[in-house]
Formats: sequence, C-alpha cells, structure tokens
Amino acid sequence: MSKTKTKKIDHPNLPGVVVTVEEIPVGELVLNSKPDLKRMGMEMTEILNKYGKTVGVEFSVGNMRYDSDGSRVSTKIEVTKVGAESKEAADFRLLAHRYDLDPDAVGKDIVLGGEAFTITGMRPRSRKYPICVKRKSDGQLMKYGAAIVRLALERQKAEVTR
Repeated sequence: MSKTKTKKIDHPNLPGVVVTVEEIPVGELVLNSKPDLKRMGMEMTEILNKYGKTVGVEFSVGNMRYDSDGSRVSTKIEVTKVGAESKEAADFRLLAHRYDLDPDAVGKDIVLGGEAFTITGMRPRSRKYPICVKRKSDGQLMKYGAAIVRLALERQKAEVTR
C-alpha cells in the first residue's frame, strides 16, 4: 500500500472554507472496510459542518451500509437548524416519564462503559434501545436501553451529592 498525501484546498462551492483532502490512490479505499467507512463518515461530518456553520445548520452522518461486493455505500445525513430541538429531543421530553427518566435529562452528560456520552433524545418506536446518545470522543450517535441510562443518571446524581 502506498503512502497517502494530504493537501489543503479551497472548497469549490463554499467561499472561505478550506478543507484538507487526503489523496487516496485509486483502488486503496475499500468500501466494505469498516475502518475506511468510519473514517469517511467522520471526514464527511467535518466537511459538512464547516459548511453548516456558514448557513446555521449542523450535519450528522449516520452509519454507513455497503453492498457485499463493496461497489456501493449508503448513509443517512441529518440536517438540524442550529438551536432547534430535534424530534428525538422533543420525544424524550414528552415521553421520559414512561421510562422513569427526568424530561430535562436531554443534553446531560453521562458515563456508560467508561465512555462519556450526551443524551440527545428518544426513539419511542425502538423498544429495546429507545434512548439516543452521542459519544463525546467522536460524535458517534448510539442507542441504549432506558434502564442503563437511568442507572447512569442515578449514579451520577449520587456522586454529585457526596
């Protein structure tokens, strides 16, 4: 595998936005490689959010899915107006009582499995893992069970009262 080079370029459609581009020789990007797709998703999020700052929106690139032969990749990109509450956050505030959670826990930081997360909302149709969180280290969106999140909030509250 040859070395990759990076260079900074002005974005062709976004005046004033400079992006760092990693030049990957043809044939070296593997579209069915999880590390390559994760890196691609993180780079897409970074580039999109540079643009988003200019127009007042935030982008979130979801998990990437690929075909078995590695020729096609699909992902979901969510766009949220800066300062607007997401549907998941509104659902959390409305339905938190179902899971014995504080409706104001949206936006609170918790620790799960030794990693820091921020509670972002709820997907009520997801029975097993309804609580949406964002990992602080890389911005990865994840889902957890309500009981685990409730225990993390209680543990955090107990540590504060000590």
